[in-house]
Amino acid sequence: MSIPTVPNISKMLTIKEVAESMGVHQRTIYRLAKGGKMPGFKFGGTWRFDPETIRQWINQEMLKNCTEVHN
Repeated sequence: MSIPTVPNISKMLTIKEVAESMGVHQRTIYRLAKGGKMPGFKFGGTWRFDPETIRQWINQEMLKNCTEVHN
């Protein structure tokens, strides 16, 4: 059995940082994360996001949206 790699907590993004990088309001990120639609986790009472996981999620959402538009 392999142990999963844990991302470096110090490199995690906050809701504010994710919102700023995506050009949306912080409430939007909070709603997405709380609703389980965006990958993130609570750490010490605040939401944290792994930058690479967020990049992958954005790419998947873009592909999903492109597929929906063309079908």
